Amino acid sequence: MRLGSFLMGDGESHDDTRPFALAICTLVVLPWALKKMRTAASTQTEMVKWRTLGFSAAAPVVQKEQRLAGSGWARRLSWRNAIFAALLATEALLVQEALAESPVVPLFDPYAALELDASVEGCSRRVTQWGEVKCAQATVRAAYRKLARRYHPDKTTGDEAKLRFEDVVKAHAVLTNALAARNYAKYGHPDGYQGSRFGIALPAWAMPKHGKAMDMRGFVACFLVVVLLVPLLFYLSLRDPKGQRRARLAQRAQEVYLLAALGKTDAEADGLERALDMLTDPKGPSPALHADAVQASRLLGLALRSLQGEPVQGGARSQLSVEMHAALSSLDGASCAEAAAAAEAAFAATAAARAAGASAAVVGAMEAAAEAGAKASLVLDGASSAEAARVAAVEAAGAGLENTPARRLEYTSTEARSLLLRAYQRREAIAPCLCAELAALLVDVPVVFESFFQSTLMLKGLPYRYGAWPVLQVTQQLTQALSRGQPTALQAPHVTVERANLIQAALAGGESDAKGATRGADSDSYGTLSNGPLSVASLSVWQLVNLAAARRDALLRAAGFGATETADVCAFVKGVFPRARLDARVVVQGEESDEEDEGEGEGEGEGRGVVLVGDIVTVCVTLTLAPRGNATDKRRAALPVGCHAPQLPQAKPESWAVLVAAEGGGLLLGVRMAPPLHEWTVGAGGALSWTATLSCHADKAGERRLEAHAACSAYHDADVSANVSLEV
Repeated sequence: MRLGSFLMGDGESHDDTRPFALAICTLVVLPWALKKMRTAASTQTEMVKWRTLGFSAAAPVVQKEQRLAGSGWARRLSWRNAIFAALLATEALLVQEALAESPVVPLFDPYAALELDASVEGCSRRVTQWGEVKCAQATVRAAYRKLARRYHPDKTTGDEAKLRFEDVVKAHAVLTNALAARNYAKYGHPDGYQGSRFGIALPAWAMPKHGKAMDMRGFVACFLVVVLLVPLLFYLSLRDPKGQRRARLAQRAQEVYLLAALGKTDAEADGLERALDMLTDPKGPSPALHADAVQASRLLGLALRSLQGEPVQGGARSQLSVEMHAALSSLDGASCAEAAAAAEAAFAATAAARAAGASAAVVGAMEAAAEAGAKASLVLDGASSAEAARVAAVEAAGAGLENTPARRLEYTSTEARSLLLRAYQRREAIAPCLCAELAALLVDVPVVFESFFQSTLMLKGLPYRYGAWPVLQVTQQLTQALSRGQPTALQAPHVTVERANLIQAALAGGESDAKGATRGADSDSYGTLSNGPLSVASLSVWQLVNLAAARRDALLRAAGFGATETADVCAFVKGVFPRARLDARVVVQGEESDEEDEGEGEGEGEGRGVVLVGDIVTVCVTLTLAPRGNATDKRRAALPVGCHAPQLPQAKPESWAVLVAAEGGGLLLGVRMAPPLHEWTVGAGGALSWTATLSCHADKAGERRLEAHAACSAYHDADVSANVSLEV
């Protein structure tokens, strides 16, 4: 029996259920395997790409990729993959049995069936369509009569004799009748087409027996399996529960952000619906916005509010375990110690001021305590750190340090997540029992902030500096594990706060020498220290980027960096951190060709077209990234897919957005999200560029100044901007 008939089945081969099982397994395994093949990872791993850029095996980003590669086996051991492996093994076993048990059916030889060969009288050796023997008709009839009498059912019983008699009759018909010979050659039967019934490899109990009606119960059972069970399994294999959860989180985050921006509470759900109707109605009145409620100091609190009700990962029954409470108390204890130190300093300064009788000095001491407390924020739930420090200082001044609140032993999920986020941003050691919740938190929070960003685009009356910009800043800080006030040079590998302070002190001590050696040969016109002065309170990542190679290596060695660590920092500076340039110009719709002719020789960002009130003005923005890595290698696929974020548990791609706003971070006029970097245009030397167009309406006469901003969600302090003006 051939494999095709084994798979499809026919009316004579329903001896077991294995063909049916093989068909069902094939219907499930084949599309599932095709899906897995489409989503297979690339041959070159991320770890190899980072090593190609010059990072050592001890670099934090390489070690992160090693952890992800190791945990990939844990991710592969899911229940879906276990089911797929079981089905695949079953499929292989059934195919092996089918190939082993499928008999090789020999061709039917009518002369052999009549026991005729060349030695029989009346036969000769001659090649024909039936073999190598040719016999006369009389010899054929004589052999038929002889064998028919021998194997006739009336004289001989048994299944073998019955089959032998059927072969004799068939051979006689084929050799004595020309029409029977043609029918047999065409249809395999001397009487012509006999018809056959077949199914999708249905088992024997689901097919009708000879002379009996079909058992509808078995047929209906097979029909339900094929029509309902197989599509259901295929749907479950394609279902994305994580995507559904992300959609639910995004919807909740959008609601929380809009409620805060509109100054409403969670109980005013109907008010949110009315406000959304007002936002989407261009003719309706714009609702009043509360920009102070969505500032950077409150965004993490809003994000945690969006995650309320989500189960805790790694806990007992999705709740915080006793071990997790103890670990959180340890994290909170460090905060209490910092708060006590700040309160002690505030108390001493306040007591001295009161003894001197200078009320202004008391106020100054309180403000100094507030600034000290801002560096060690105690809350992330919406209240600003300055307010928390001021309250702590007042309480310490009035009652002394003996009334410092004791450490808490019980924490809610929101408080636990607040402590975890703060410890993550400060790069503190986190207990293993909290790592699962932190990893889940760092997966959910970016989804929440992406929804926040989309919400800022809905609020047309929210200025850029109060809406989109704070959201982007906090997103960058979370990606790079930075908190407010920390050196942005911590984004480089092996850089700690202590080492950054040593480098900054060396720069401040030799400022005159550093000024002459800050710009490297590759800085060009890309983002440089024009964003800020050379000597700042904390070490900026741009100070490392723009330093000459020799000067940078000397500073790193002086700060205690080894040779391997210095090479990792250089690899980050040259091949990872983006150096962007933004060019913007104005084009009036319908006058593009005139703009190109008249704009030659003009300064950057200036247009000479005549803009009238009511015109549609298009801002053409070109974002260019300086060559990174091997500048001669134009294979963009060689760059890592994820950004350099060793503290982030999961991989995150480097993405860019271009925004156009009114001067001074005013109203947002347009946003364009850049495609993935591998879709950008490769320029000379390996530079990547992408051009976007954003349109706005010239609604009133006079000079209008616009700002174009390019923001990167992966790196802090990598954003660039350009100004453009037009006369209406």
